[in-house]
Amino acid sequence: MASCYANTDSITFCSQAVARVLGAAAGQPAPQVAALLHASRLQTAAQAGERIPFVRAQAGDRAADLELNVLIQAVVVTRYRRAAAEQLVAERRLSLSAAEALETPFLLIGTESEIAGQLRERRDRFGFSYVTVHEPYMADPGAGDCEALLAPGASSCPSAER
Repeated sequence: MASCYANTDSITFCSQAVARVLGAAAGQPAPQVAALLHASRLQTAAQAGERIPFVRAQAGDRAADLELNVLIQAVVVTRYRRAAAEQLVAERRLSLSAAEALETPFLLIGTESEIAGQLRERRDRFGFSYVTVHEPYMADPGAGDCEALLAPGASSCPSAER
């Protein structure tokens, strides 16, 4: 099974001819000046909302068979969502406002319950059928309540074996 990421227009070829799994990556490389400052450009929820229909349109008759994966760039477990979003935007020099950081499908910020709700909302809104998280943000599979994050009918939580 082939997979491609939808952060460039090369997705047209992948979605038309090759992939069954398409991943929504967070954005595009920041301009050279911003790159020197270690800035990141993440897509807003609105931009992701435009990108998903584009990808499905490129897939044509195969659109219904696509699985959409989202690559989470950061997970911040906190009771103070707004403050954490402001800090994340400032530290990473993100090209988002704090409000946009709270809405983008590429960041998860909040309590465990809020994050579970964000995952379900983004599944419903964008059609992401599974989630990939950068390893530094992966929790110990035995430490949390993974089942609370699963959609009804999902198969299993990650194994504690590595």
